[in-house]
Amino acid sequence: MTELGRNDRLVTPEELLAQCQEARDLALGQGADEAEVIAAWGTSQSVEFEKNDLQIAISDDETVYGVRIIKDQRLGFASTNDFESFPATLEDAFSLAKSSVADPLLGLAEGKEITRIDGLFHSDAAAVGVADVTSLGGELIRKVKDLDPRVSIDSGSVAAGQGARAIASSNGVNVHSQGSQVSCYLFGMAVDGDEVGSFAVAGNGSRSFKGFEEKINLCAEQFVQKTLGALRPGKGKSYLGDVLFTPEATSSLIIGNLLGMLNPSAIRKGKSPLGGKLSDMIASDLLTLVDDPTVPGELDSSEIDREGQPRGAQKIIENGRLLSIPYNQYEAMAAGQPGSTGHASGGAENLPGVSFGRVQMAAGSAKLQDLLGTSKPTIIVTRFSGSTNAITGEFSGVVKAGFVVENGERRPITEVLIAGNLLDLIRNINAISAETEKVFGRVPFPWVRAGGVSVTAG
Repeated sequence: MTELGRNDRLVTPEELLAQCQEARDLALGQGADEAEVIAAWGTSQSVEFEKNDLQIAISDDETVYGVRIIKDQRLGFASTNDFESFPATLEDAFSLAKSSVADPLLGLAEGKEITRIDGLFHSDAAAVGVADVTSLGGELIRKVKDLDPRVSIDSGSVAAGQGARAIASSNGVNVHSQGSQVSCYLFGMAVDGDEVGSFAVAGNGSRSFKGFEEKINLCAEQFVQKTLGALRPGKGKSYLGDVLFTPEATSSLIIGNLLGMLNPSAIRKGKSPLGGKLSDMIASDLLTLVDDPTVPGELDSSEIDREGQPRGAQKIIENGRLLSIPYNQYEAMAAGQPGSTGHASGGAENLPGVSFGRVQMAAGSAKLQDLLGTSKPTIIVTRFSGSTNAITGEFSGVVKAGFVVENGERRPITEVLIAGNLLDLIRNINAISAETEKVFGRVPFPWVRAGGVSVTAG
């Protein structure tokens, strides 16, 4: 296994696992019925910039240990960033367990075999230092200015990091994993004389440092295109009908909120409209979603979840039909399921939550040029700023840096209000593009057109 760390600070995943096993045995020796210890180590080098200039370089290095104990069906959890102080942290966990309410659903997930995924850790990314990210940051700023001096960077960053995680439990979990990442981010607007465009965001990332200069260039190009496209907006259109969502808006507004409604805790507590909908048609038959965090080399891929369970591919929605709900161990027990589906989320500093791993929408058959060539006025949602009610599905907010397309012509517009119901929206999806685009260098998403959306121009 590759050594992790920089300079005189060397850590291996095996070392973290050994510490977890030692701490787990200590917890059991002091009377815990069940015990789980998780350790997470990470280091990062980053440079941040503001107002078109480099501002500060930061180097971080931290290890966090979390212990979860169950005693007499009572739960206690505590965390520390100092392994030497673990005995005191364990005392805190026992103390919290004594004062907690007994819960017969409590229990730890069983240990299972882990399948390793290629390309999650690259030594070249792990070796990146502050000087490297500072150089890349300067290059990113220069690239933006070379493309068009009217573009102003309000803030941004370039960062590189690596990390390892290990989990040991009394129920047979003894696993570890490691990863690396390099990323860049830009936020700003275009300024042309007295004209100031809407803010735009762009980003990219990779597991490897090799070839990252290309991603820097792509980030700069996308940022410039977005900011310049928002200059000199005109008035939008008011109507009830089709709206076209970019891959970024599809990911954040549609899919992000939909996945939130599939949280098993919300379903169990009656706070989701998707409770009792398993196997039902909840969306257009054009919509298929798959959670697959096992794709080699991808930023959102992972081998294990927060409870040390193996990650795996799982269909969420297929041709509009809801097929699965994610569970960690506790929510699985609460729902009467056989066990975790490998969807425990969170870090060493907190108890496990639930989330999907790497959700991707299946591309459709529509050509993007046809979607953009519509004859009737259609708002393009690039960025949404508003709210969505997770219980009812109602959403309302403004479109930032949006466009209207009509008769094949696209022009920027001032902010317009869009409103509707998310569940109605996914049922009213009438086209999905064959073309996809990675959102911030992560998961590829298509363009989506849906009807029945209320659009109000200012």
